[in-house]
Amino acid sequence: MIAAVALLVLGPEKFPKYAKMAARFIRDIKAYANEVQTEIGKEIKPLTKELGDLRRIDPAKYLDKLIAEDAADTRPMNPEPHPSEVDLGAPVPGAPAPFETPPATPSDAVSYGSAAGSYPEETDVPATPPPVTAPGPERLDG
Repeated sequence: MIAAVALLVLGPEKFPKYAKMAARFIRDIKAYANEVQTEIGKEIKPLTKELGDLRRIDPAKYLDKLIAEDAADTRPMNPEPHPSEVDLGAPVPGAPAPFETPPATPSDAVSYGSAAGSYPEETDVPATPPPVTAPGPERLDG
């Protein structure tokens, strides 16, 4: 039905050219879909094998096996935690308290002028040090 409508719309001169293009397009789409299906099958194959292995495991028997292995473990318990389990922000038992700087007191503050809001006097402002000049490059010709 689509071909008959296309023949009427395009005419008998243009129809064969467009029919070839449509057939080539459909063939390319089918080839691409088959390629994608093959690639997906290759990716899924290992996963289906793993799922099959998991289906064969009985959870109750597996847990019993793990518990038995844990009970048979004769290694001594390590009282020290693993370094990755240590909280670095926690205080160390027996260590002195960390050094803390006390807050500034009013006697440490610098004041300019009186409290009435006057301008600072020359004696209140520290002197500006002279600029430091670096010596020039050393001459190599003596």
